[in-house]
Amino acid sequence: MNVQIISPPLQTYRTQAAQVLEKLIPEISSPNLTPQDAAVDDVLRAVSRQAPRPPGRQPYDGFFPNLSLPEQRRRAAQGLNVFIKRISESQPTALDVQIDSLIRTLRGFPPLPNHQSPYEALFSPAQSESSAESRGSMSSSVSPEQLKTWRSDASKTLQRLIPAIASNQVTPQDGLADDLLRSLGGQAPRAAGRQPYAGFFPNLSIAEQRRRVAAGLAPFMDRLNPSNYVPQDALVDDLIRALRGLPHRPNGRSPYEGLFDPIPEEPSSFSPEQIAEWRSEAAQWITSLVPRIAGTTAPAQDAAVDDLLRILGNQAARPSGRRPYDGFFPNLPIAEQRRRAAQGIGVFIERLQGALSNADAAIDTTLRVLRNLPPRPAERSPYEGLFTPTPIEPANNTKPLPPVSPAQLQAWRRDAGQILSQIVPRIAGSTPTAQDGQVDDLLRLLGNQTERPSDRAPYSGFFPGVSLAEQRRRAAQGLQTFINALTSTDFIPADVLIDALIRALRNLPPRPPERRPYEGFLPTLPQLPPGLEITAEQLQAIAPLGSGSQIRKFVPYLNRTMAEFGINTRLRQAHFLAQLAHESGEFNYVEELASGDAYEGRSDLGNTQPGDGRRYKGRGLIQITGRANYTDVSKALGVDVVRNPTLLSSDELAARSAGWFWQRSGLNALADRDDVVAVTRRINGGTNGLSDRIQKLAAAKRAFGI
Repeated sequence: MNVQIISPPLQTYRTQAAQVLEKLIPEISSPNLTPQDAAVDDVLRAVSRQAPRPPGRQPYDGFFPNLSLPEQRRRAAQGLNVFIKRISESQPTALDVQIDSLIRTLRGFPPLPNHQSPYEALFSPAQSESSAESRGSMSSSVSPEQLKTWRSDASKTLQRLIPAIASNQVTPQDGLADDLLRSLGGQAPRAAGRQPYAGFFPNLSIAEQRRRVAAGLAPFMDRLNPSNYVPQDALVDDLIRALRGLPHRPNGRSPYEGLFDPIPEEPSSFSPEQIAEWRSEAAQWITSLVPRIAGTTAPAQDAAVDDLLRILGNQAARPSGRRPYDGFFPNLPIAEQRRRAAQGIGVFIERLQGALSNADAAIDTTLRVLRNLPPRPAERSPYEGLFTPTPIEPANNTKPLPPVSPAQLQAWRRDAGQILSQIVPRIAGSTPTAQDGQVDDLLRLLGNQTERPSDRAPYSGFFPGVSLAEQRRRAAQGLQTFINALTSTDFIPADVLIDALIRALRNLPPRPPERRPYEGFLPTLPQLPPGLEITAEQLQAIAPLGSGSQIRKFVPYLNRTMAEFGINTRLRQAHFLAQLAHESGEFNYVEELASGDAYEGRSDLGNTQPGDGRRYKGRGLIQITGRANYTDVSKALGVDVVRNPTLLSSDELAARSAGWFWQRSGLNALADRDDVVAVTRRINGGTNGLSDRIQKLAAAKRAFGI
């Protein structure tokens, strides 16, 4: 191990380690043996030059047989104190590494970083210039004004991020927050076995403990030496980086440097187009997920959303005690607050330009909270791995898979998600099977989770404490949600696993290597003639005021719809898309803004029941209206929108219902005659908005070169 001795001397560190262990080991709280006891036994054997503990022998029994566990721990602590003080080597040894690791285990600290010497930062974090050099600069060249500004930003950031920790269990970030509060307050290290925060705020919920810790850090930070860095600045920097999923502070960089300014000086390895695509997908995810946060009270997800909205809008941190959203949308139901917050974040993200910044890191963090994903790995950039996994590479000596249209791939994935939602809950057996293992593996891949430990039963890492039947049901729902959210326009490894799982559950043979995933057991869509699929650029030219994310979202659905309903010439497409752009406010709206009361009692629309006007108001890209039309479209598309009218506002049905209406109304023939007035009358019943429809038709013709 290549390390450099730092001040204070190594022997002083060993003495401190011996004293800490003599205190911590007897405080292990469990009445039963724990992994910590095994670690203590292992270190005691190492420092006393004993053979490793034989398999099957309990910790301590080789040293102190026939004694109670508390007494064994007490004597082990005393023995370590004696043996550690006898270590005389002038350079750190493997024993020092083991001792350091044991203290970290007992305190709940992260493992010893590769670049750090044993004991460094355990007792006096960042205590001297020499100790700081191995982790980064503690330069005194930073002006007092800059240091004050950074600390203020750090304090506000911690007040936002600590209460927004998403898990309802204690996390490593909680351990760091507890350690920082103890260091700032001059408290002793947290006792082994004691949960973070319990020494400060016992008998409170974890959410309330986090809120109080965040509020308590600010006064302590205000009292720090105003002129120079102190050891706690390094701890504050570490905690913020852990909460944001950022890498460790680089060597040569002072605490806080780069945390609150745009990241980083180095040129981005991602193209502007890739960053723009990631931001667009992030906006779609957030605008979709935030309104679906469950519950009528504000959980941690709401706090994370409020924090993100404040960061993107350059607002001050949310005051302690104020509910999320109340500073933006007071006196509204929480469902409406969530909807508005989602819209606001979508707008702010669309305005982001240039290289990745701390705003992108905050967006990534919020997405991970909403999707229950682990924190972003330190070596990964914001968004990387969240949306578009690497396309499938062909195996050696095999031909590349034939290309697939985005609309076909999306349809196959949608069908696959529906199939799995039906057959996973029907897996037979009261104990987990190999098929359950495949389901768990796929769920982990789609959710960007780590692999399942070899000794963990399927599903237990996702849905502990419920029956196997309920685990299967929830896993099926999760798979369908993740599969429906896939946006890659090419096959990815997840598609191979989805195909393999369906084949296993249906007892089908493995997929031949030359066959595309899903091909052969899922239906193939009608295809537009070559060269007739529209692009996002063409659709944006027709609807220049349309949201970029909306335009990109609808392109595959519109291509599929036009293939399904015979809108298969450029002139037909020009008329179809021009009318849809007018009816949908340039693809920004899929539901009529008015209440629908004007349609109440309209027998010509089939509205014969009280409430039909509101219930069956205009929805979809062509504004299907009235009970009669909802009934007809349900029969034609095989989806019951009479019982569930809002389904007509979903992306797929908004497009398909427009294609169905177009075909049923004989509009291809009118488009072939290039008769925009007749097309408008057939859709609108009159010529409302005719001038706008004509302008959009002209734009469509220009986009298609006709």
